[in-house]
Amino acid sequence: MDKDPTQARNWPSLAHQMALAEHHFGPSGEAMIACWLQEEVRRCSDPDFSRLFFDHIALEGIAQADYNHRLMRSRDGTLLGGIRFYRRNIARPFVEIIAHSFANLASLRAAVASEWRSFSPTHLRLNAPAHRFPAADAQLDISIHFASYRELSKAGLPPISLTPMSDINAAAAVATGVYDQLALENPELAEAIGPADASDLEACHESEGLFAIRATPAGPLAGLLAVRPATIDWIEGDEVVEELILPEWRGKGLAASAQQTLGRRRQRRATVLIGTIDRLNTASRRTALRAGRPERLRKVFLPLERP
Repeated sequence: MDKDPTQARNWPSLAHQMALAEHHFGPSGEAMIACWLQEEVRRCSDPDFSRLFFDHIALEGIAQADYNHRLMRSRDGTLLGGIRFYRRNIARPFVEIIAHSFANLASLRAAVASEWRSFSPTHLRLNAPAHRFPAADAQLDISIHFASYRELSKAGLPPISLTPMSDINAAAAVATGVYDQLALENPELAEAIGPADASDLEACHESEGLFAIRATPAGPLAGLLAVRPATIDWIEGDEVVEELILPEWRGKGLAASAQQTLGRRRQRRATVLIGTIDRLNTASRRTALRAGRPERLRKVFLPLERP
């Protein structure tokens, strides 16, 4: 690829994301992708970015610059990607593919395995359209769900009580308690996800996005909803940081109703409610769909062979 790598339209693999951006965000959608892509390309030579890895990871034979993104060109295609570690486990390296122009996934896999061979990555990860797998051996990692507040306000679920919370410690205690219970009920999922810490909840509170969930205004605490402005890849919106229902209140649809209640309050805002959902978290996926926040994109893993 001799074309400008900071231009999204020069990357065939970004075509579905461009279409998604234009459909949901109009003229600003392309600008959102452009800003994101320029930042990802800049990380090819950004010592502050590579230091985020190098200062905390000691791998033999790996220099700080090795953690920067790479723009790799070959006769089969061009790719932009960087090394990552699954759930911050240095024993589970993979390569994040931000964009590529390979027509053949076998060639892409071979190029990635060779380029990052010093890390011995076991997988690469790609963005894919919602509900699709690019290959038979692809595995879902996370799904990305979003909908505008206006869309959420039309979901047709019964309203509930959503009241602001100011006690960060109390909110953190709720989150810890729910995740402790999850560890007993579903250890595999509990290992994959964890509670928001006090600083995350404080950021939600500061942006007026920390709420207590109750079935009725005078009822007992049933759960917690925490959102804050954020960007997931190129998608700008309010991110769901926590959405928790206490065990005794499960099965009543309160989590989905909480999203819709927030949608009604914020329907005048030109903002989407966005979040990532782990492949194991079937309950949160059902909640998002019921609330009217469908899967829009997904990140999938493809296994690599060592060169």
